[in-house]
Amino acid sequence: MSVRVSVQPLQILGVRFWLLLPTVGLGFWLIGSLLTQRALQQTVDSIQQLQATLPADIQEQDIRLIKARVDRTQGKTQVKVKPVDLAVRGQEIELSTTRLDQVETLIAQELGISPATVQRLTHYTIHEPVKAQLESSVD
Repeated sequence: MSVRVSVQPLQILGVRFWLLLPTVGLGFWLIGSLLTQRALQQTVDSIQQLQATLPADIQEQDIRLIKARVDRTQGKTQVKVKPVDLAVRGQEIELSTTRLDQVETLIAQELGISPATVQRLTHYTIHEPVKAQLESSVD
């Protein structure tokens, strides 16, 4: 009697249900695969369109970092431009000013990029004379 009780729910469902179940599963799998392919293809197309609309040579994109060492004792600024491509050698510039606004303007003119980009990419190291710091703290 226990075998009949456990088989009875399977008989209620019938053979049609068990034959239909793999068919429905296969249908979901096919539709899901097609939708995934379509979504991925649209992503590739939009990336190709984006790359096509970018200007070919933007000099700003070639610069990874600008290091400016402001030496107020000597009254000059040494600038090192680090490129994105490590195979390309960086550029070094020496400026005869220590004012930061002038430094940014001169770097922008020298490299041919916008002052906003220079401001975003530049890291400063300021070297000031110790004597001047002591005198200002005493007053």
